[in-house]
Amino acid sequence: MRAKRRGKTKNTNLILLMLLFIIVANGVILTGFLSNAKSTSKTEDQKYKYYTSIQLEEGDSLWAIAEQYMTLEYDDIVDYIAEVKSINSLSSNHITAGSFLTVPYYSMELK
Repeated sequence: MRAKRRGKTKNTNLILLMLLFIIVANGVILTGFLSNAKSTSKTEDQKYKYYTSIQLEEGDSLWAIAEQYMTLEYDDIVDYIAEVKSINSLSSNHITAGSFLTVPYYSMELK
């Protein structure tokens, strides 16, 4: 009876070892695939931040400018307006027609 137990234990250990090897191999393959997919998408979706100067017209507001120039990289319009105010050293939302305002935007084109 002892010989049979050793044989079964040996076979069980061998099966467990093979199963462990398969799991590890699949993990390594999957990790390599996912890291390759991530690096590929980064190069395809890379966007660059730019700034442009606009001349304000009668009736312009920071909100309207944000709606026109804001891109998807910003969480919301309030964040975009806060950045515009910071770039232009504005302490309030008041802007004047005829003056110039620097606004940020993102583009996939390298300029």
